[in-house]
Formats: sequence, structure tokens, C-alpha cells
Amino acid sequence: MDFNDYGTDPEVVDGSCVDDCPTGKYKEYDGETDMWYCEDCNTNCEECTGNCVGEYCEHECTLCATSKTLEEGECVDDCSKSNYESVESNYRYCYPCSTPCEECTSATDCTVCEPGSTPYLHESTCYETCPDGYYPNDEGTECETCNDSCKTCHGLAYNHCDTCYEGKYILYTGTNVVVLNECVTDCGDGYWADGET
Repeated sequence: MDFNDYGTDPEVVDGSCVDDCPTGKYKEYDGETDMWYCEDCNTNCEECTGNCVGEYCEHECTLCATSKTLEEGECVDDCSKSNYESVESNYRYCYPCSTPCEECTSATDCTVCEPGSTPYLHESTCYETCPDGYYPNDEGTECETCNDSCKTCHGLAYNHCDTCYEGKYILYTGTNVVVLNECVTDCGDGYWADGET
């Protein structure tokens, strides 16, 4: 019989009939007696419902004791990596990270980005490419700061520049194997400025 068919009937708790189960109990129907009863929630649940099914399923929590955090109907010690914790009215809840965050500390603060189209983490945000002044780390997961002289770069050193700020020029000092470009204001002997930074 559907749970809602008996939703308006009084429940029995401690031998008395009540309109609603008290905090810490949930409403459960007994087909043999054709009555609703108030049963205890799981130890860690402050409030729960009795519509949870499954061999290993505990009654679904809707509010946890203050030492626990509510995550998908369960009271846990810590949120899973793909969720973040939020405290509301002294109760703790787990909410899913927003795409493209793989891990996060809030709805807007990523700590790890999902691999794929926006893999680079910079200032708690995931990017398709690192912004000017930053370059991807060796793992390809975060943006690290370029040398101050570089507008864009492929490494930390002063001679890892790809482009320069206005008024400076790229000076190629590398080889066919290693790309070494530094930003200079004066090209020096043996070089001439071609007008491009």
C-alpha cells in the first residue's frame, strides 16, 4: 500500500496516538495492524523518513546530529571529494561541486578541476588555458606564475617568455632543442627590433 494512503492517520508513539512523530522518529506503516507507528531514526539522524529501501539501507536522514554532516540521506563525518560542506542554522550539509570542479570547498571555489576541456586551476576557477601571466604546471592541472618580465610564458624562468608586455621585445637565446626567449627593452648588439613584442 502506498505510503501516502495513510498520511493523515494518527501515529502511535509510546502507546499514545499523535498527529506527527516527534523529532528523532519516523512514520512507518504496519500492514498487519493497519496502523502507523513512530520508529526511532538512526543514531546519527536527528530527523529522518522511513521510505528508504535496500538490503543495507538505513532509514533516510533529513537532518543529522551536530557532529555529523548530511550527504545524500546519510550522516557522515566528512563530505566526499566531489562535494563541499555548508553549515546552515548550525547543521552541516554536503552539496555537489559545480561543473567543471572535481573537488571544491564551496559552490564557487574549486580545488581540483575535471580533466578535459577546462583542466587548469587558477585562483579557485577552472580554465581551458591559463590566463596571461601564468603557465600550466608539469602535471597540467594548475596555472603557475610566469616571471614578472613575461606577459605569457611556458615556464618560470626569465627566459621562458612567449610574449612580452608593451615596450619590450622577445630576444631569442635558445637552440633548436630548447626554447629560451626573454623580454628586453633593448635588443643589444647583433639584433634589431622588428616592431613586435
